[in-house]
Amino acid sequence: MTRTARTFVAIAAAALAVTACGPARPGAAAVVGSSRITVDDLHALTARALADPAAEQKFPDKAAFQRRELNQLIEHRLLQVAADKLGVHVAPGDVDARLNQYVTQAGGLTQLQKSAAGDGVAPADLRTAVSDLVLGDALADKLTADTKVDPQSLQAAYQANIDQFDRVRSAHILVASETLARSLLAQAKAAPTKFAALASKYSTDPGSKPKGGELGFAGRSQFVKPYADAIFAGKPGDIVLAHSEFGWHVIKIEERQTTTLAEAAPQLRRTILGQARDKALSDYLAETAKRLKVSVSPRYGKWDQKTHSVVAADDGLSTPPGSGATPTPEATPPAGG
Repeated sequence: MTRTARTFVAIAAAALAVTACGPARPGAAAVVGSSRITVDDLHALTARALADPAAEQKFPDKAAFQRRELNQLIEHRLLQVAADKLGVHVAPGDVDARLNQYVTQAGGLTQLQKSAAGDGVAPADLRTAVSDLVLGDALADKLTADTKVDPQSLQAAYQANIDQFDRVRSAHILVASETLARSLLAQAKAAPTKFAALASKYSTDPGSKPKGGELGFAGRSQFVKPYADAIFAGKPGDIVLAHSEFGWHVIKIEERQTTTLAEAAPQLRRTILGQARDKALSDYLAETAKRLKVSVSPRYGKWDQKTHSVVAADDGLSTPPGSGATPTPEATPPAGG
């Protein structure tokens, strides 16, 4: 049940309604300790997940997909129990920050929701999925808190990923003539608010011209050296000139975002300890599952203690004699589920 083997959009935990109960019985898809995951919860999650045509096409094996969903519901519960035992809590602001990070990476909320829906996570379940991922990270942090990472490794990782930690937002006007570039430089310095209009009129860069020359935030390595040297040597508000293989750039330095090594250390530590963190979390969840005792209705599969996941039952969806989990009309999976 490793977490790096899945993107966050595959962590399809729904807003769960887990209630106390006894052993597995009709109406319970699975039981985790004293809590049950109801058939209704599983079917509702599966229906939402496959509502998007792209997801339905991507996951043609509905029984296998339903096992995946049930597995995530079980893991959701295991995460909660493990977090309570270790005293780990996630604040809503932490979830907001991670969600906003994914929104930015995807190019907007609509794009993120579309990508997630195609991978089987409905918009209604997206926040809970991200919350589970954040909680898993917090648990892994707790479990590896005493694992040493030397300062040299942190410094090396910081420099290797410096584009994430030192970025400049800039806009430019690209022209072929130095004479025109210097004229535009003078005009832009005299009236900085007219920079976008000048870029829209004179720039030969087809990508940024329609946006008033805007290039957004980027790290040093994403630009040719003369341009990068100019924007990282200046300060926000400066309007400077640079010459590169592409021509003359009249550049407006708009904003700089810098994350110090100390601020980046927790993130870098997670990266360096990636495999160790995954193993620590997986092992702890496996111990939690063993302690609580996880059982799955044979209608949906069985709990494999070795892989810590829901797998197909040996006899498909049939009910073994004496299991006590005889299918009932209300426990019958919906068509296509």
